[in-house]
Amino acid sequence: MPDHLTQLLDTVTVVPAVNQIELHPYFQQKELQALHAEHGILTQAWSPIGGITSYAGGEKRSFDDPTLIEIGGRHGKTPAQVMLRWHLQQGRSAILKSTKKDRIAENFDVFDFELTAADLAAIDALDTGIRSGPEPDSITLEHTEWPSPRPDRDDGRRARSDPGMGWATSRCAGRGPIRSPGGGSAGSRWTGRCRVPGPAGRHFRSK
Repeated sequence: MPDHLTQLLDTVTVVPAVNQIELHPYFQQKELQALHAEHGILTQAWSPIGGITSYAGGEKRSFDDPTLIEIGGRHGKTPAQVMLRWHLQQGRSAILKSTKKDRIAENFDVFDFELTAADLAAIDALDTGIRSGPEPDSITLEHTEWPSPRPDRDDGRRARSDPGMGWATSRCAGRGPIRSPGGGSAGSRWTGRCRVPGPAGRHFRSK
C-alpha cells in the first residue's frame, strides 16, 4: 500500500531496489506502481497471473476471463501467457511458481509475440481494485490470518493454488501448517514455532 511504502521511505536512508506486491489484471495497484516509478523502485508482481483468485473466495478467476481468453486466442497464447506478456511490456518483474514441466515451459514461451496498445488497454481495464491476498495489516510477527491451499498441488490454472507464490511451511503451536505467501522471495522471520513473512536483503513487501 502506498502509505506503507511512504512510511518506510521516511525512516530509511537506503531506498528499496524492489517492492514485491500483489499485482495481476484484477488488482493492479496503479497508485503504488506510480510511487515505485517516482523513487526508482522495481515493481515485482506477486501472483502475477492471478492464481490467487482461484482459491481466495473471489467471484471469478483470471484464467477464465473472457478478455484474456480472446486476446490469447488472437495471439495463439493462453491467458497466463497473455498476463505474463502484459507484465513484461509494462516493465515489471513477475515471480512465478510451478512444479510441472509443461507449465514452466509455457511460462517461458512469452517472447515470440507482442500485445498491441489496444490489448494492453483492455487488460488495464480489468482492474477491480479488490485485493485477493491478505490485508497487509493482518500479517504480523504473531500470526497471519490467511487461508492455506494445499502445497502438494500445482498452480491455480488447474488446482486452485498460486503460481506467483512460494511456500514457507512450519508447524505453529498445534494449529497446523502455516504457509507464508511469497515466503521465498520476500524472506521470512521465525517467531517461536511460526514462520511469517518479513524483509530479506533489499526486498520490502508492503503489499
